Amino acid sequence: MQPEHLHLLINHFPIHGLFIATLVLLIGLWTGERRTQIAGLVVVLLSSLSIPFVMGSGEAALERYQDEDVIRSTLTEAGLDYGQQHYDAAEKGAKLTYLLLILSALALLSLKFKPLWFGKLAWVVLIMSVFCLLANAWIASSGGKIRRPDFQTARSAVMVVEPISLETV
Repeated sequence: MQPEHLHLLINHFPIHGLFIATLVLLIGLWTGERRTQIAGLVVVLLSSLSIPFVMGSGEAALERYQDEDVIRSTLTEAGLDYGQQHYDAAEKGAKLTYLLLILSALALLSLKFKPLWFGKLAWVVLIMSVFCLLANAWIASSGGKIRRPDFQTARSAVMVVEPISLETV
C-alpha cells in the first residue's frame, strides 16, 4: 500500500474518533455520569494516539511526491497549493492534538492521584477537543482539495453561464 493510500485510510481516526469522543464526554459531563466521562476520555486518548501514524503516513506521502515526478505531474497548480496548505495546517494541528493527548491522559490519571481534579480536567479536555475538531476540519478541508479539482472552489476556474434568452427557447 502506498503511503498516500494509507494516509487516506487512517486520517479519519483523529477526526471521527474525536467527534464521537467529544459527544460522549459532553453527555457524561452533562449528566454527571462518571463512567460515561471516563469512556469519553478514553476515546479522546485513543483517537489522539492515532496522530503519529497519520502524520507519519502523510510525511511519507509527501516524500514520495517530492521524489517522483509522475505523482507531481498529476496535480493541478491549485492542488499543489492545497498540498502545501494541508502540510502546514497539519503541522500546527498535530501540536494541538498532542496537547489534547496529554490532557486526556492527565484527566484519566487524576482519577487515581487527584480525584477532585477529574471534573475540571474533563471540562478542559472537552473544550480542547472542540478546538482540535475545528483544527482537524481545517486540515481536512485543504487535504481533500489536493486531488479533487471539483473541491478547489477558491482556486477553480469560474464557470461562465450565459443567460438564456426567450428567443432561443
